[in-house]
Amino acid sequence: MPAALDAFGRKLYAAVAASRWADVLFDDEALDALLEPTAANRTTTLQRAVALSAQQRELWNAAKYAGLCVQQGRLEPAAGPIGLRAQGFLFERALLIGREPDGGAIAGWVEGRFLNTDAGFGALQIERVETPRRDHSDLELQVCELRVLADEHNHW
Repeated sequence: MPAALDAFGRKLYAAVAASRWADVLFDDEALDALLEPTAANRTTTLQRAVALSAQQRELWNAAKYAGLCVQQGRLEPAAGPIGLRAQGFLFERALLIGREPDGGAIAGWVEGRFLNTDAGFGALQIERVETPRRDHSDLELQVCELRVLADEHNHW
């Protein structure tokens, strides 16, 4: 799972930096395959991603992807409250980490519903993207249920 999580972290970072949500959101066809019909209909009618300001995108673009810390993860059962057709790993918070050219770290929380499938990780919905902060306190305080660093020799 670390390689799949790293690939998703890289895709999520690029999507946030460009405000290009289609790169990480499951499309309608994938939603139909992943979710029971009533859940898929409910998910497609919700606003599935947030708008970011030019300033927020600029801050993310000034750094490069360095890692991802996942919280509020759980094994979600089939036919449960989310409406998955099959059991899957779901998480709701990801601390997205970037490395600035001078070596400093930035980070911000991305909140929504993210799912690991046979095809890898994707997003059902993105509800909030925190403006990245330099030396974010959660880089030291967070407890990660899953964590991946772009370069294992570094720390955040």
